[in-house]
Amino acid sequence: MKKQQYTLEFLLPDSSVSALWDMLSTPEGLAKWFADKVEYTESDTILFEWGVQKQKADIVNIKQQEHIRFHWEGMANREFFEFNISKNELTGTLSFTITDFSLPQDLDDDKQLWESNVGNLRRVLGI
Repeated sequence: MKKQQYTLEFLLPDSSVSALWDMLSTPEGLAKWFADKVEYTESDTILFEWGVQKQKADIVNIKQQEHIRFHWEGMANREFFEFNISKNELTGTLSFTITDFSLPQDLDDDKQLWESNVGNLRRVLGI
């Protein structure tokens, strides 16, 4: 069965772009909210660990303080997960968007997992 792309958007009103970017783009930041342990294995490859589960992802696209796209090793080339940051110029509120892929029967669980992870991110950022 084919995975479908979905997008989740979260408002982070009291966060700075640089603090959020550090949480999304560095192993140290990602280890604070996304995985138990995160480290570079090669220049653009990151190893994520959750307990005994390990998975590598390549950074395939990055624009400093705007977006970062990862591709899990072993997944279809068109599948990725991506973090985007945008700022509303009128209000100054940051918007954090996650794009990912899921099987239709797993979509609700996958969205709940992201929502839980973003809850962790909010706590780390102090918002």
